[in-house]
Amino acid sequence: MAGRLAGKRAVVTGAAAGIGEGITRRFLEEGATVLAADLDPSAVAPAGPGVPGRLEAARLDVTDRPGIAALAERIDREWGGVDVLVCNAGGTLTQYPPVLDADEDYWDRMFVLNARSVFDTCRAFVPLMRDGGSVVTIASAGVVVHKTGFGVYGAAKAAVARMTQAIAGDYASRGVRANAICPGTIATAAIQRMLATAPDREERERVQLAGIPLGRFGTPRDVGNLALFLASDESSYLTGTVQVLDGGATLG
Repeated sequence: MAGRLAGKRAVVTGAAAGIGEGITRRFLEEGATVLAADLDPSAVAPAGPGVPGRLEAARLDVTDRPGIAALAERIDREWGGVDVLVCNAGGTLTQYPPVLDADEDYWDRMFVLNARSVFDTCRAFVPLMRDGGSVVTIASAGVVVHKTGFGVYGAAKAAVARMTQAIAGDYASRGVRANAICPGTIATAAIQRMLATAPDREERERVQLAGIPLGRFGTPRDVGNLALFLASDESSYLTGTVQVLDGGATLG
């Protein structure tokens, strides 16, 4: 089904690479007008020939509250509102301490980057959904299963998932839906680089794949496909859900 987002105005944060790029690409393929917001807007790939959607890139630091508000004001002025918001930007830091070994600064930085950023982005853009809309947040499979070294990250992403459900409940009367995606291991360029530099790459990859019943890593397009469904009218009766997308890795 082509054109599932025709006429829709979408904002995607962290859109220049990885999962954000995969989501942006799928939205453009289905006819959306997309604001690809990223720290480096010059890295946002062009829509390309034959793609029906319209792409606009803008710089956005999701830890910058005034910057988020200013971008939302501009988009409201120029677009007259938004229909879809994807809060994808976030990430880990270079350290991976056990949860109780993390100092206060690490904890605060992880929550600002991964949880407060979603709160600030939703607070700025959800009011622009005057005729209803869809909020899609990117959490993590770490919400439902523990991975050593990612305890603080998982806690921040759990806050994102719960916040998404709160938005779903609080704004349903306005026609706003909100759902969270919890990706497992996604083969982004960053993950590929990490594996490429590991001295035991083949063994590490073998062990990781052994824990995924479907036998492969996910792709940014896999996440984009689910985000597309959640953004489209096909999911009009779906809100407040936390969708785990991990190839079955959390089956136990």
